[in-house]
Amino acid sequence: MSHSKVGVVFLGGMIAGSIAACSAGTAEPGQRLNAQGTGPGGGAGNSAGSGGDPVIQSSDGSGGGFLDPGGGGGGAGGSTDATGSGGDVSCGITQKPEQIYQYSPIALYIMLDRSGSMVTGFPEGSAQSWQNSLNAINAFVTDPSSTNIDVGLGFFPTAPDNGWTCSDGTGSGSNCGTPIVEIGPSAQNAPKLNSAMTSNQPNPLNLTPTECGLMGMISHCEDWTKKTGEQCVAVLVTDGNPTLCTGDVNALSMIVADGKAAGVTTFVLGLPGSNASVLDPIAQAGGTNTSIDVSGGPTAVISALNSIRTKVAVGTPLPCQWKIPAPPDGQTFDPNKVNVRYTPQNGTPQDFGYVNQADCARASNAWYFDDPNKPTQVLVCPTTCDMLKASTGSQVDVSFGCARIPAMIM
Repeated sequence: MSHSKVGVVFLGGMIAGSIAACSAGTAEPGQRLNAQGTGPGGGAGNSAGSGGDPVIQSSDGSGGGFLDPGGGGGGAGGSTDATGSGGDVSCGITQKPEQIYQYSPIALYIMLDRSGSMVTGFPEGSAQSWQNSLNAINAFVTDPSSTNIDVGLGFFPTAPDNGWTCSDGTGSGSNCGTPIVEIGPSAQNAPKLNSAMTSNQPNPLNLTPTECGLMGMISHCEDWTKKTGEQCVAVLVTDGNPTLCTGDVNALSMIVADGKAAGVTTFVLGLPGSNASVLDPIAQAGGTNTSIDVSGGPTAVISALNSIRTKVAVGTPLPCQWKIPAPPDGQTFDPNKVNVRYTPQNGTPQDFGYVNQADCARASNAWYFDDPNKPTQVLVCPTTCDMLKASTGSQVDVSFGCARIPAMIM
């Protein structure tokens, strides 16, 4: 899976760095709104311009393409607070560009208990555990905050009924790792997850091969990360003690400990009937200290999944550099029309100014190009980078087409 996505706004609740366009009607750095001006000019809003540089100080709106400072999209303008007739002078943008968003992708692979007690409640569980889990998972993947998380689903025992394999001591025996729904974008997978759980309800006679479930989810997460480069987080959801394969807690914990060493963090959710003395050591070995009690019904499961999403996605540090995308067809990149804006969680957006790299030490909240003459990346200065990495729930937008803002040099 690529670490960038094209053309789709994904930000939601995740920490992210995005590369986007200034849009008409929004007051961006260096941008003027569509205005009805009484100042110079008077041509139609789509009339040819004179090739001027559409900076914010201009009062007439003549000239200027999206990335190329010459030609296109002129017309009368005037200041944003004037009245009269005029055209679109939003930074001289005459074409909405492609949008590229860079972020740290996360996959959740949910391994769900498919034992009979999930629908019978025997001996100590709840007959509603399967339906509650279905409702909770469906609510989670359709939540807009999950838009940019990839989600997959596995069962233990697998479907068809009683599909399971125990370890033979050599690490083999992980057929519970074959997903019922392969990892993919949450919104795209939502109907598949609902269908899989609806059509594969547990046989009341199914037992609980926890070892198979753990081996399967860890091995599939490891394989997914090797294949795609995307971090995979394992989520075990169960309602009872192991009744097939080994029940040795130390052996079960070692499976997820090996996974943790390979980069797979494991969360454990305990439905009604589960035993914390069995699940807590597994969670601890997986790097999450303790299991999560979700015996309170679907609301508790949703809350737990939301908490996991926050820990693995919102807790991901912001990146400190972004590749400059190719300009739209027929246009060229103008390094004088690049801006960086930082928005803290629930806070007010802040514009970072441009500096030469050599001046980073004397600037506050600033960015620079990797190569001022032939830039390919936008980077923030070291102290700014430290601030971004320490933040959570924040957002960075890198926009093209608006006159850049210089940094304050101390």
